[in-house]
Amino acid sequence: MKKNDIILLSVIFIVAMASYLTINYFKNANSLVDGVAVVYYLDKPVLEIKLADGSHEIINSEHATSLGNDKYSVTGKNGPVKIEYKNHQVRVYDEISPQHICRTQGWSSSQYSPITCLPNAVVIRIEVDKIDLDLPDDITG
Repeated sequence: MKKNDIILLSVIFIVAMASYLTINYFKNANSLVDGVAVVYYLDKPVLEIKLADGSHEIINSEHATSLGNDKYSVTGKNGPVKIEYKNHQVRVYDEISPQHICRTQGWSSSQYSPITCLPNAVVIRIEVDKIDLDLPDDITG
């Protein structure tokens, strides 16, 4: 390799590492400890998990069930999609799909990294918890 090739590869490596670190910083900086993980099946919410304490609400018991110990099962197109809550985060730990894309996405607590399981038509989005507008805030007192 020539000197110019080494310089070019070094610049590409530095730019790639800076981009990777920037993306991870913003992903972690935008995680919501008090958000809600909303699980959708066919674009309809079936389960809500509060990230603050792990409490849950089953919206559609036909498609979602609690397995206990902060684990849940949602019926997908190919079979059950099993979801786990731990330390203010959620993940898919077991599912039936051709390439297991849902499982490899890992833990999420950020609005900017939803967990998508398209073969099963299941999506987990992290959303801001509902705000009670009747309570006074810092400005209105």
